[in-house]
Amino acid sequence: MRAIRLAGIACVSIVSLFLAQAGCDEKSTNAVKDAANSAADSAKDATAVVSGKAAEAFAAARDKAVESFGPQMEEAKAMLASFRSKLSSVSAEQKPALESLLGGLDTQFKSVTDMLAQLKTSGASNWQDLSTKLGDALKKLMTGLNEAKTKFGM
Repeated sequence: MRAIRLAGIACVSIVSLFLAQAGCDEKSTNAVKDAANSAADSAKDATAVVSGKAAEAFAAARDKAVESFGPQMEEAKAMLASFRSKLSSVSAEQKPALESLLGGLDTQFKSVTDMLAQLKTSGASNWQDLSTKLGDALKKLMTGLNEAKTKFGM
């Protein structure tokens, strides 16, 4: 924003300078118009640079948020796989409860995975909200996985 203001001030200053020096003849008027157009182009270029920098900063912050969820996602995936592999060794009395619990945890994991995919492609206006919701959902999933681990001695 500061660069845009500076470009605007420079544009007005250049136009004012040319008007003061040029007088009002046609040749001078054309020189003023050229200077004004040049200043306007400079302002557009400055705006493009500022917009580009803002987009880069947003993308970097979003990508860092996505990356931060990676280790927990891998841990959750590994825990679910471990529970499934141990399902056959659980007592017949515990098996229905564990199967039901795993079904719920699988649903939660799919939801978290979908949120992560949305976060990866989110825009500047909603990535922070998605990141917060994803963090909450992942925390809930990990709590459920740890409770299952304790309950079924895995």
